[in-house]
Amino acid sequence: MIKNFKRKKGFTLIELIIVIAIIGVLSAIAVPKYIGIQNDAKVNADIASAKVIVDATNMLIGEEKIILPTSVDITVLLGGTNTGNAVTVNTAITGYLQSVPTPKATSAENFTVVIDSDGVVSATATATATTTGI
Repeated sequence: MIKNFKRKKGFTLIELIIVIAIIGVLSAIAVPKYIGIQNDAKVNADIASAKVIVDATNMLIGEEKIILPTSVDITVLLGGTNTGNAVTVNTAITGYLQSVPTPKATSAENFTVVIDSDGVVSATATATATTTGI
């Protein structure tokens, strides 16, 4: 009498271990790439926000709502505590923007806007998120 043995279907332990190892290697490669992409996106968002701030400040200078400084540069901390002429400039810029952007890539709380006597405006959160416009 010949017994009819049915073959069991499924994966062996070796096959499962190999698949788990491959998944582990792929995740070890993908996770750092994903984190790097997130950091790049945050830096790019800060650069875009700085450009918007510079453009808004240049518009206000063009409309003569902000008067250019004659000797000392005006440094304004957007949304922060300012003194002297910087208070007026801060009010003008924050009133012009729909909302005051905050830096995403750094621990800085606000953007700093500097207006010099030549009319050059720069907005900075960090060294990587700086833009300058005339």
